[in-house]
Amino acid sequence: MTVLVGARDHERGREAERTLRDGDADARFVPLDVTDEESVAKAAAWVRAEYGHLDVQVNNAGIVRADGSALPSETTLATLREVYETNVFAVVAVTNAFLPLLLRAPAARIVNVSSEVGSMAVMTNPEGALFG
Repeated sequence: MTVLVGARDHERGREAERTLRDGDADARFVPLDVTDEESVAKAAAWVRAEYGHLDVQVNNAGIVRADGSALPSETTLATLREVYETNVFAVVAVTNAFLPLLLRAPAARIVNVSSEVGSMAVMTNPEGALFG
């Protein structure tokens, strides 16, 4: 399997590619900013031209942002928009862009990854690292 490493930061994307290759994986960096429609379209076009299909899409981009003490009452709409743009709308945009390639694969899969931020227990623990 070839792992396509999508990243908006070229240095970090190339480093991830190198790390995977050092572990004997077939990996290639693909420039991709999930919040930029043009970047998403270019990445999908590149995958189509290079491979013709996509077997597995892993949605793993996500951010955590807060204002002030991180209380909802102190979080600005601008911060919420930034979080939703990355964590919600980008998942839809990337999936829609790559869906034609997934449909060309014999048994395609979409994997949505979350972090501790998706855990109610972690997010409501006042002694946890996020409240530190």
